[in-house]
Amino acid sequence: MKKVLTYLLTLFVLGSCSHSYYIPTTANVPLLKEKNELRATLSGGGGGDISTVDFQGAYSVTNHFAVMTNFMSARGSDDDTNSSGSGNCFELGAGYFTPLEKNGVFEIYGGFGFSNQQHTYNSGGRADLAFRKIFVQPSIGLSLNSFDLAFTPGFSSVSFHKVDNQLLSTDVNFEEVDQIAKNNVSLLFEPALTIRAGWKHVKFQTQFGLARNLSHPNLEFEEFKVNVGLTFSLAERYRD
Repeated sequence: MKKVLTYLLTLFVLGSCSHSYYIPTTANVPLLKEKNELRATLSGGGGGDISTVDFQGAYSVTNHFAVMTNFMSARGSDDDTNSSGSGNCFELGAGYFTPLEKNGVFEIYGGFGFSNQQHTYNSGGRADLAFRKIFVQPSIGLSLNSFDLAFTPGFSSVSFHKVDNQLLSTDVNFEEVDQIAKNNVSLLFEPALTIRAGWKHVKFQTQFGLARNLSHPNLEFEEFKVNVGLTFSLAERYRD
């Protein structure tokens, strides 16, 4: 029993010192149905040792065309080792949506984004990284006055155009940053499940998301994210 506890403690200590160099933004799943409809979501969550604050907004310019924007701020730290990381990500997108029967919605959005991040390590070293992102995000869902449910099998391409590795080659974290520099483009599969419940204009949202690196699965990317927040909606049909 003592050996098992020692092993688990070792895993915890090693895991708490690790850094992640990618975490997905919260999927923007507006489920719009008509022209001049507006949806905005503010949420918080994260995965592993990373916490995030996310904002999503979407607006339908016509009955089938909409634009969107996403912003995420991410932070992670370990007070015991003076190891920390922080970064921001901003995205813009546009796409097509159409109602299905009375309550269903199909939508597909594509767009681009960019991110920068800074990491400090308990050795005193640091690393600064930046990437560009292209994404395509189809969704199928149900949208009612008091409840939304949607599945989003998204894909993205992440390209690190800056990897400033200031760690010594003998540092335990040097290799994980160096591997990103050597394998700077990754194709990701990012499925998400979105659940909302509440009222016409305001709903509570919970979203569960995954990020599978199809190109380089050994890179230190965050693979799971969950968040909770509020979604606000304005639409002509809600005036009835």
